[in-house]
Parts: sequence; structure tokens; C-alpha cells
Amino acid sequence: MTTRDNDYESVLQGIVALEFEKQEPALPLYDPRNLHHRSARLMVVKKNKTVLTKLVKDLNKIKTPLGEIPVLIIDDESDEASVNTSNLSKPDAERTAINEKISELLRILPRAQYVGYTATPFANVFIDPSDAEDIFPKDFIISLPRPAGYMGVQDFHDLDLDLPPSERTFANSNEKAHVRDIVLNDEEDDSCLRQVMDMFMLTTAMKLYREANRRGDRYFQHHTMLIHESVRTADHRELLALATSLWYESGYTGTSGHARLRELFETDVAPVSHARAEDEAVPASFDELVPFIGPAFMRIGGDDKPIIVVNGDKGIETGEADFDKRPIWKILIGGQTLARGFTVEGLTVTYYRRRTSNASTLMQMGRWFGFRPGYRDLVRLYLGREEALGAKEIDLYKAFEAICRDEEAFRAQLEQYARPVDGEAQITPAQVPPLVSQHLPWLKPTSPNKMFNARLVEVRSPGQWEEPTAYPSKQAALKRNTEHWMPILDRLSDDTTQFTHTM
Repeated sequence: MTTRDNDYESVLQGIVALEFEKQEPALPLYDPRNLHHRSARLMVVKKNKTVLTKLVKDLNKIKTPLGEIPVLIIDDESDEASVNTSNLSKPDAERTAINEKISELLRILPRAQYVGYTATPFANVFIDPSDAEDIFPKDFIISLPRPAGYMGVQDFHDLDLDLPPSERTFANSNEKAHVRDIVLNDEEDDSCLRQVMDMFMLTTAMKLYREANRRGDRYFQHHTMLIHESVRTADHRELLALATSLWYESGYTGTSGHARLRELFETDVAPVSHARAEDEAVPASFDELVPFIGPAFMRIGGDDKPIIVVNGDKGIETGEADFDKRPIWKILIGGQTLARGFTVEGLTVTYYRRRTSNASTLMQMGRWFGFRPGYRDLVRLYLGREEALGAKEIDLYKAFEAICRDEEAFRAQLEQYARPVDGEAQITPAQVPPLVSQHLPWLKPTSPNKMFNARLVEVRSPGQWEEPTAYPSKQAALKRNTEHWMPILDRLSDDTTQFTHTM
């Protein structure tokens, strides 16, 4: 009932398309003697208030009793827009628009089953389980296993690697193999961005080399680099100007460019690939890669558009990032458009400095996660290690590591629902809502307006003492604490007792 180009529209006189005729009128539609003879209706609908309102209005018009229609509602990115962000305990509070429409759908379709799907489920867990009209996952939460070949957060961190830094190598350390630091002298320092673009050029040449030295049917349809610093279009405009200037000043087809690429190849690309490339072809030397640098330069910028801005601003967009229409070997600059649901195909090199104070948003910005067949060893993630977030200085790599630990702890929580006895679950999330961990004090699990039902608790492992880290540091708080303690201190005796401890 919808197409890839057209969302749901009111069907007017065509309302009959929503009707279900019964072969056995005396039986309900869901009876097998009726249901199996009827065609299913499929709709792909945006989470948009106007569109959902049309759908609800049309459903209320049809003659088929809505209580007899089995419905499956699949909510993709279920923590975005679907969650009610209005605290209903406050006077005159109303549900947010999308949440209200989803609740209305579930209310008028009593045989509906609702399944939410998201990579960042914390906001859904913070929903009040007692709110019958909301979308708390009351029956089950399933943690899907990571599929083979997928590169996730764990592939860029060394959470369980018990080795001192001096013993870490490209072979045994994910961080050493894939992660590079962005540390700038000042905001005018473009040396790191230049190196990232050099790395992109080298990985482009490496992919062309692998296509020419195929082991099997190796072919790379897309090859991309991502620059993500900000959601502001003004910043994208400046980044576009800077990256374009660096591209045309790179000297990739001359001796100066080759000298930089040679050094980067010999110190970074070659040793990592030799350690991690598995069955993929790796040049024995930079000279063996040189014939592919010129074609790589043309593959990216031969149309004079090496960079594509993805932010919806037609004034500065330089090309279309539609991976279904054509092969794309480009540098992409983007912001909010890349936040959710936008897959950057062929992503190999990332330059990331975007700051945010909640884990769900940060996780959605991690566009570098996914499948990298034939080029896992070439993936490089350049992350800001000293980024300003308000008055704080944050390390984005440490932030992603904290998210990884939060996620692992959450998966461990979900195991309590995955132990059926005689085929039946013993507890449900509605009975025991899972706990959400927060390993960094400043990095909240999700946005504050989705956490009004959350309660902060401190959990210690058995036998392990953990000092709270949220002690006051401001003068006013220290003064107030001292005032509270003074009555107790004043009651202490002036007598002292000396203890002697001998071994």
C-alpha cells in the first residue's frame, strides 16, 4: 500500500483496499478459515504525525472490525521519536505527538503486536512499565548476536587485553591497528586532516591494487571517507572549503605527495595489513602500489567533485550520496543527516570530532560500524582525544569505550530473560526492568527528556568497594558540606588515643 517513493496517503474512495472480506462471515477474520484466504496489507510508514494521523483516520473508517485484524507493527529506531518525552505526572502534560499516534494505533488494533528495533535501546528501557499505553518492552527484550564479519565497537577497543602498552602490536591490539588520535595545536591546525586524506588516498590505491590482484571475485563498489565534526551547516561550509583546498594542494600525483604517502604506507598501512589482512593481497613495497595512486586520484576527484556534503543544504551540496544509483568513491562531510538510518557504504577512513553528552546520540554517530569485506585491515578511525564539551575536555575514544562497557553490561542484564524453563520465560522485563550502566559520569545513557522515569543507583560487585566519584568540587558545595559536619565535629572529645601497630 506504499512504494519506495510514496508514503501512506489517505485512500478516500479507495478505502475498500483496507477492507477484509470473510469467506465464513460468521467467524472472526483471524480464524484460519478466513485469514488464510486473505492477502496481507503491507505499509512502510514514516514516523510523522501527519502521515500516522491519515492512517489512524482511515482504519477507523473500514467495516472490518479492527479487533479481528492481526497486525504486526515493526518500529525501526524505536528509541527515536517513538518514546514519550513528556512527563505525564506533571499537570496538563500530554504525550508527544508520535508516541500518541503509536499508542492510538495499539489501542484501536487490540490484536496488534509491537516490536521495536534499535541499536540504542536505553530510552525504551526508561519508559514507565506501568504506563499501559506506552511502548515499554514488557514481554521480552532480545539481544541479537553479532553477525560474522561485522565490525563493532569491540573491534576498535582492547577491553580484555591484559598487556602493557609496550607489548601491544598491530596484531594483538585493535586500538593500535585501527585507531589514530586527533590532537590539534589549535583550531587552525590542518595537519591531522591532511594525514587522514592521505590515508584515504592510500586505502583507495590499496583497494584498486586488490581488484587488480584478485583472490576470488574481489570488487569494491563503494569507497568512502567521512568527516564529521559538527551538525552546523556553517561548519560544513568551512570544512568543505578546507578539505577542497587540501585535496588540490596534496600533490598526490607528484613527488611531494608520494613522499608523504610512502612514509604513511611504510609506518602504518603496510605493517597493519601484513598483521591483519588475512587472505587479502598486500603490496611488498610502496613502489608496487605507486601505479595505482594516479587511478585512485582520478577515481575520487576525476569529476572535479572529490567531496560530497550530506546535510540537506542544497547551497553547498556538491553531489548526491545515493549509494543505490551509482558507485561512490568520495569524501563525505555531514552532520545530523548522518545521525540515524544513513549507511555510509564502503566507509574506510573516518575523521570524527562530534561532541555530545549522551551515549545514544554518540553511538548513532558511529557510522564506522558495519561490514567491511576485503578491507577490514584498511579501516582507520581518527578520533578527537582533547575535545571541548562546554567547560569540560573530553576524550571521544574513552567515550566510545565507556559505551562499549555499558552495552556489555546491558547484554549481561538481558541474559536473565533468555533462560526459559520448559519453554517458558521465568521473568519478563515488565517484572524486572533491566539496569542501564553508566561508566562515565558526564556521558548519560540517552537524552535527559527520555530519562524522567530513571532512578540513579550505585551497584557494587560482590566484595568490591567503589568510592563514589561525584564528590563536590565547587566552593559553595564544599562550604555547605562543612556546615553539615560541624555539629558532629563539635561534639567530639578533645581526648586522643594513640594506637601502635606492629608487624
